[in-house]
Amino acid sequence: MNTDVLIVGAGLTGLMAAREVSKTGKRVLIFDKGKSVGGRMATRRIGSGTADHGAQFFTVRAPQFRTLLNEWLKAGLAFEWSRGWSDGSLVSTRDGHPRYAINGGMNALMKHLAVGLDVRVNVRATSMHAIEGGWEIRDEAGVKVSAKAVLLTAPVPQSSPSSTAARWRLPPRTGKRSTRSTIYRASRRWRASKGASTCPLPARFNAYTRRSSGSPTTARRGSARPRS
Repeated sequence: MNTDVLIVGAGLTGLMAAREVSKTGKRVLIFDKGKSVGGRMATRRIGSGTADHGAQFFTVRAPQFRTLLNEWLKAGLAFEWSRGWSDGSLVSTRDGHPRYAINGGMNALMKHLAVGLDVRVNVRATSMHAIEGGWEIRDEAGVKVSAKAVLLTAPVPQSSPSSTAARWRLPPRTGKRSTRSTIYRASRRWRASKGASTCPLPARFNAYTRRSSGSPTTARRGSARPRS
């Protein structure tokens, strides 16, 4: 199996990256070890309702993300959920900053973003090796995929086995952070490799990550937000 770009992880980062790369005409294949797309944008059905047990809402800071949100609002996919809440004292506080959620649960957004993409779920990438002109990736079943470029979007502990096999070392600070299990920020970083394992990120990726360092999206974890 051959592709131009293999993306490991079908969460928000992986799906958005796949959509952008696909616009250039390149073939994109996405692997995810889960049974569905979404990653931390996870929703479960409880009785007659649903509850988000991953990210329950998001905020908007960057103009690029605002453009996407406007499309989702217009389509009826997203809605403004809150501008504040009680601090436990029964006094409602509204800071004026909108928080947004997705109709039908956050995972509905992930399924929307996955439309038209080649996503393979229940597939775990276990190794990655440099070959001439790109990379060879194997899954648990031993199936091989050749790709000109690989993008690892999974949290650091999950990506480490593949990167170690490729002799591509994570920055010491990132590795140290993952050993403390504080992987939230690290999991949102794009890990891109192209050609040789020591190559830097492409200039366009560097520019994007610098612009995005201000966190265009902010997701909070905690008790699930039930929805009827």
